[in-house]
Amino acid sequence: MRVETEYEVEGSLRDFGVFWLDSSDYPEFVVNTKDECEMELVGGKAFNISRLVRKGFPVPEGFCITTKAYDYFMYLNSISEEDEEISDKIREGMIPPLLAEAICDAYHMHLHNNPCAVRSSSPFEDLKSASFAGQYRSFLNIKGEDALLDAVKECWASLWSRPAVEYRKKMGISENLKMAVLVQEMLPATASGVLFTEDNMVLEAVWGLGDTLVGGKVIPDHFVVEREEFSVVERKISHKHVMSQISLTGVEVVDVPELLRDAPVLDDDHTRALCTLGKKVEDLFDCPQDIEWALCNGKFVLLQARPISAKQEPTVWSRANIAETQPGYVTYLSRVPENRTDFFVLGALPLLECFGIKDLPEDIKFLEYIYGYIYANITNLHNIMGKIPGLSPEVIDQSIGHADEEAPKSKLEFSDILKILPGALKVIRFFLNLSEQAERVIPHSIELIGDIRHRNLKEMTIEELEDLVWEMYNRNQGVFQVHASTMLANMSLFGFLQKILARVGEEGTEKLLVMGLEGMSSCQLGAEMWKLAQNASNSSRVSEQILSRRKDTLEKLKEFPEGKEFLEDLDKFMERFGDRGSQEMELSVPRWEENPHFVLSMVANYLNAKPVNLVKTMEEQKKVRFEATDRVLKKLSRNPLEKFIFEKMLEKTQEYLVMRENLKTTWVRGISAMRVLYLAVAEKLVDQKTLENRDDIFYLKMTEVSDIITGNLRKRQVEGLIAERKEEKEVCEHLDVPMVIVGKPPPIEELKCTVEPQAQLEGLGCSHGVVRGRARVVLDPNECPEFKEGEILVAPVTDPGWTPLFVTAGGLVMELGGTLSHGVIIAREYGIPAVVGVKNATKIIKTGQLITVDGTKGLVYIRSDGDASQN
Repeated sequence: MRVETEYEVEGSLRDFGVFWLDSSDYPEFVVNTKDECEMELVGGKAFNISRLVRKGFPVPEGFCITTKAYDYFMYLNSISEEDEEISDKIREGMIPPLLAEAICDAYHMHLHNNPCAVRSSSPFEDLKSASFAGQYRSFLNIKGEDALLDAVKECWASLWSRPAVEYRKKMGISENLKMAVLVQEMLPATASGVLFTEDNMVLEAVWGLGDTLVGGKVIPDHFVVEREEFSVVERKISHKHVMSQISLTGVEVVDVPELLRDAPVLDDDHTRALCTLGKKVEDLFDCPQDIEWALCNGKFVLLQARPISAKQEPTVWSRANIAETQPGYVTYLSRVPENRTDFFVLGALPLLECFGIKDLPEDIKFLEYIYGYIYANITNLHNIMGKIPGLSPEVIDQSIGHADEEAPKSKLEFSDILKILPGALKVIRFFLNLSEQAERVIPHSIELIGDIRHRNLKEMTIEELEDLVWEMYNRNQGVFQVHASTMLANMSLFGFLQKILARVGEEGTEKLLVMGLEGMSSCQLGAEMWKLAQNASNSSRVSEQILSRRKDTLEKLKEFPEGKEFLEDLDKFMERFGDRGSQEMELSVPRWEENPHFVLSMVANYLNAKPVNLVKTMEEQKKVRFEATDRVLKKLSRNPLEKFIFEKMLEKTQEYLVMRENLKTTWVRGISAMRVLYLAVAEKLVDQKTLENRDDIFYLKMTEVSDIITGNLRKRQVEGLIAERKEEKEVCEHLDVPMVIVGKPPPIEELKCTVEPQAQLEGLGCSHGVVRGRARVVLDPNECPEFKEGEILVAPVTDPGWTPLFVTAGGLVMELGGTLSHGVIIAREYGIPAVVGVKNATKIIKTGQLITVDGTKGLVYIRSDGDASQN
């Protein structure tokens, strides 16, 4: 660290444009908000506040610590923009005595040592082109000199936080980075909120301090006010259960008094006064404003004013189709790493290449995680996929299941078909070559999976383990790319089949034409588990032990010959299927080999059920398929060419359905292998005292684990990330997130709503038949040890790890999914009526309720307790 001196050091501070060396230059470090100042010196937030103060607007007393103070601190602590972990170095750095003295003197002079709010103020902040809202840190109710100086360093450090760096990169800002800090009197606000002055005035208000509004902890009251007379034209009063207020130790969130929870925060006089004030602020800055305000002692004060960012079309996000892959909250380790192409882009690349489209932005992304849930960026999809001639946004939406059901179906016109014909022929050739690609990528991935599972991971170095992780990830990407292309081919072929069938009066028959398909790995899983139960039933003693469902069942089975023989069968089953589990795309979820009691529970369920011949059931499904195929082909016999095309398309549809399931099986097995590797890495990080326990690794990104291994992420940073993300998971993992988000996501509180009971639910009928039975709502198959024969499985979504429940299920109801979803394919193979796409099914339907599932019409009837019969 450099040392302060009374003498100028040649060629040093002058490089920064800094010439102060003694206390006579205090004004360069600190500026009163009442004084005229420059944006470059005090940053956007403080500059705007200064203008408001000098024009007589009600603003809390305060001062600004300038960007020159930041430069001075950075220079004397030898921190440069090229350094790694700049934020940590700033926190660990020492504020030079001269600078500390200047800050503390201003604190005494302007705020008289009273509690204060400390807020970042960057020169690039609060601009029309980039607001930087929420990117930098603010601290409320700071008391005393030491706490003030620490808060100042935290504000400086936030300039280099990962979100801020990524935001600047997105906005193209990379030079002349500095940070000023605004320090203002802390006011005990009765109410707080924001005011937007564009078009009609829009007001949002909460009780207490405004951090609950910014943090999404409370749904605010919402007012729309016309600009002429400032009368309220729309008023939405929310239920405000918590509020933030000043406490002895800082700020605390407390319950709102019951009388105020549903009461409006502002009356008409308040809204009129606030909008009048807002209009004057807009006039001052000569553009629409985003204003933060507080109500203190019956009077409004302004905390911030910034231009409303340049208007852009809101981004549209959708969970259609993609949510089946990762249906719930996704831990950070299971998310697509930022240094790899996301799998939606990966799946689109071959199609784009067929049309010669290669000039894609390097950082293009189709996926994002909002509140921890996966969403597809529909806006980006339209912009990129729309480069294909003739491919309209409507066609794209319909192909991925995002289209509005009430919207008319889009069709490619003849002129569009002519445009896309050359590329379409390439697509057809590409689709016809998918089998060869699958035969290449599946063995390539299986080879590494086998290698990982047979290695002694404990003897490997942490660097070797990390290399294996990324190699497995890269091979998995290859598998997924073929899987995505196969899925796209399936959707296209299936769509053509539907149109031909509808034309000959066989609408809906397409579901029968893909039943009873052989060679599907996920169907084999259920059949093999059933065989395991059959083997157990040969010994009454083995059956008795398994049906006892004791925790020590495995140990008890080792005590007698028949038990040992069953355990050998169990080992063989685990060798083939032990790396399966529920939520198989989620790395934090244990696999069956780690928790064999799930398999034993399923075997116990089968032992309690009536004898079922799965082979016979699947043969019956095959017979139905053959009969439906013969019927359709007879109707098409009048047109030999159409009949030939139909047969070839049906053959490929059936082949690709099986291939898609087998590719997915390989993909999820690769993810299970990555889990094994990451647990081995975690054990070593626990031994090194970097992690407290091995499951903490799931709260880190893949790239962050790599940074820990290379020494670029320190223990203190790791602890902070894990603590923050554990809190996030606790808040977000049970949210009822919307399928579509337009623009800004709704506040978290809005997503904690309950649903109303209903007697009839609608969805998509995907496996024909009607069944009545008791509902069994299952969110995680590992937590459903006793699934009774004939119960109707009600689930958010299913993957291959759910297959054992299908064997004895009477029917299936899913919140997500479509005709070609995994759960639907298995349901058809096992002859189970299924309705999918039933919104909030797991919340509306209760375990034990008598329900009827009509898999032909796509309806679910729920019998209420008072009903004597059902529809």
